[in-house]
Amino acid sequence: MPGIKEARGFFYSLLIIGTLIVIASLYSTVWAAPSQGVYAQTTVPALIALDAAPPVAVPPGGAIKAFTPGAITTLTSPDSKVTVTISSDAPMGTGWLLYTPKTSANAPAALPAGLAFSTAIFELTGIDASGSAAASTSFHTPIKVSVRYTDADLPAAQGNPSRLVLYKYDPVFEVWTPLTTSVNLANKTVQANVTRVSFFALLGQPQPPTPTPTPTATLRPGQATPTSAVTPTATLLPPTPGDIAPGSGLLMGLLISAFIMIAAGSYYLRQSRQS
Repeated sequence: MPGIKEARGFFYSLLIIGTLIVIASLYSTVWAAPSQGVYAQTTVPALIALDAAPPVAVPPGGAIKAFTPGAITTLTSPDSKVTVTISSDAPMGTGWLLYTPKTSANAPAALPAGLAFSTAIFELTGIDASGSAAASTSFHTPIKVSVRYTDADLPAAQGNPSRLVLYKYDPVFEVWTPLTTSVNLANKTVQANVTRVSFFALLGQPQPPTPTPTPTATLRPGQATPTSAVTPTATLLPPTPGDIAPGSGLLMGLLISAFIMIAAGSYYLRQSRQS
């Protein structure tokens, strides 16, 4: 009977879709995640040994810290201005994170119009097991970069700490990229999450322009009453983009689901034509 065939084909299609979605979910949550069971037993002694003998010399004012899957790593600059926290599931392997203080003269490119450097300018570099600087060090999950600002940084933001934004230089497109930055006024810190390390700078954004009030017309005898003026509002700045990208497991699951849905629809139409 046509109705039974169509129902059976639709049921099989749903069963196949559900099975593949479960497989994609397992891939994104288990297979794509770094294994932590083995690292959990060797994390502490391994990190102690790695921190004791870094493969590169630390520059003046800099700092270096080893990281490995299964361990939480915190790198703090000698002046306590910059703190980088790497979660246990973030590293793709074992290595070192090197912090190097910089100045505006070391900036890889000029700033866009309206932005100004603060005193927080630094570079984070990934060092591999051979002691070489990795061209592009990335992490499974975002790492947290926190910068403590002082009164010396406020002139860059025209005195308003809420206008301080952490920027990262993109060496591929050769542009400064604003990060989604949160400002803690009580602790005087700004914070952003990134998945790749590069050249960073805490920049001050200009204040939005002060709205110009619309002048009120003066009435003269015999003139009609003018319409009320619209109160101007301040120009709102668009939200800044972040550094976070969807994981490969999620993308794989979506692609498989889309393919199976197309195949199921084709099967359903073919069964309908044959009945």
